[in-house]
Amino acid sequence: MISNIVTVTAKQLEIEPTGINKILGFQGKMIIPLADIQAVKTGFDDMNKGWVWRLAGLRFFKKLTGLFMKKGVRIYFNIKGQEQPLQIQLAQGKYKYLILGVDNPQSLVSQIKKRQARSN
Repeated sequence: MISNIVTVTAKQLEIEPTGINKILGFQGKMIIPLADIQAVKTGFDDMNKGWVWRLAGLRFFKKLTGLFMKKGVRIYFNIKGQEQPLQIQLAQGKYKYLILGVDNPQSLVSQIKKRQARSN
């Protein structure tokens, strides 16, 4: 089972952690206005390397879910094992970055960028 269901609408991004991830990550459905998304891409960069402090959630083997902190930046992870990461940088809100395990991250990147271009 994939860790997140992501839906792109005309003006917002809907992110729904699946199954027990809602409980382990202390996070239910998130609604993110497309205007609040500064950048979106696939991959981790260095987000999961080095010291990443867990504030609330779970870090167990290759499973990361919940709120983490790296160099003073709040990051929400919900990804496991070999899932492909979708990385979203936010302009404002509770988190600066969202790192999500999704089915087809490259397709979502394209959808989000197209919707943002239409709304500008």
